[in-house]
Amino acid sequence: MFSKKKYTDAEIVQGIKADNEVFINYLYDENFSLVKYGCKRYKLTEQDSLDCYTDAYMEMLKKIRQEDFSTDQIIEPLFMTKFKGKCVDQFRRLTNNKVRGTDPLDELIEMGMEAKSALEQLITKDLMDKLRPFVLKLSENCQKILDLWSYDYSHKEIATLIPSIGSDQSSKTTLNRCLSKLRKSVHGL
Repeated sequence: MFSKKKYTDAEIVQGIKADNEVFINYLYDENFSLVKYGCKRYKLTEQDSLDCYTDAYMEMLKKIRQEDFSTDQIIEPLFMTKFKGKCVDQFRRLTNNKVRGTDPLDELIEMGMEAKSALEQLITKDLMDKLRPFVLKLSENCQKILDLWSYDYSHKEIATLIPSIGSDQSSKTTLNRCLSKLRKSVHGL
C-alpha cells in the first residue's frame, strides 16, 4: 500500500495534473498516517478519521488539478491543514450530538414532521413500547393524533378523521403541541 520511492512535490503535482495513477496513489499512501493522528488528536474513531482523510484527499486532488496550483507549492502542510479542518468539523459534530443528547426518545420526539422518513427508520418495537406509557398520559385527542401520525396518515387525513381539529394546518400545529407534551412527559418536566 505504501510507496517506497520518494517524489518531489513538483513531480507529484505534474503527475496528478497528467492523471497518472502512480502519483494519485502516492499522494494517498504518503499521507495515510494522518488517519492515526486524527484518532489520537481529535478522539475520532478510525472510520471517522478515515472519512476526514478521504475528504481531505479528494479536496487536495481537486486543488492540485486546478490550473492555478503551481508546482512550487508545498503539498504536505496544505494536506495537513485540510485534514485538520475536516477533523475539527467532525469533532464538533460529534460533540454537539453528545451535548444535545443521544437519547433515542429525544431524537424521536424532536424530529417532528420534518423527518418522517428518517423517523420511520428509527421507530422500533422496543422504542414504541418505551413511549406507550407516556402517550397514555396525554389527552385523548393527543393520543389519537400521535397514533394516526405514527401510521403515516397525512395532516389532511388526520383533520378529516378528528373533526375537532378542523384543517391540515391545525393538524400540524396540534401534532407539534402533542409532541412537545410527550417530550415533557418523557423527561418528567
